[in-house]
Amino acid sequence: MSRRFLIMAGSLLLPGAILNAYAVHRRTVTSKEWLQQVELAKADAQRYHDQIIVPSVQRMSSGENLAGALQKLGLSPDQVHQATTAAQRAFNLRQLRAGNTLTVGRSVASAFERMFHLERACTMQVRTRMLGPVAYPVDPAVVDKNTRLLDNPERQELRSTTLVWPALLRKLDRIDPSFRN
Repeated sequence: MSRRFLIMAGSLLLPGAILNAYAVHRRTVTSKEWLQQVELAKADAQRYHDQIIVPSVQRMSSGENLAGALQKLGLSPDQVHQATTAAQRAFNLRQLRAGNTLTVGRSVASAFERMFHLERACTMQVRTRMLGPVAYPVDPAVVDKNTRLLDNPERQELRSTTLVWPALLRKLDRIDPSFRN
């Protein structure tokens, strides 16, 4: 083999080897980022589980009423009575069926907003998963900001009752004012 041939082969193989090494490096970095995002998602899920009462003992069985479901969520009998009395004025409790979503909050506004955001987060996660196993890292500053926003229950309640809920009621008034009757 001539020296010229070896130089040409080396000049062609070296960039390929560098490109392969870069691809392997990027794949490793992406895998680490993906695992980091998985750990963050697990931490978020645990935080939501800790902040929100999550029924985990058993499902609502056929024939069970709202009072039984609320007691499973940890409410006292007095709190259950107050909640069912207040809810009975808003809707027919007999229409509550097993498998339906039940949200508990300090107020209707905070319960609605909490369920709205959880549902949107689940939808985004499912849609992101549909894109494939590629990691889409979130800037740590964004994670920190949202963590600070969600760590204060009083602030969440204030936002729900003074900002979000009145706006939703105004929108509903525009769409169908008869809902108040």
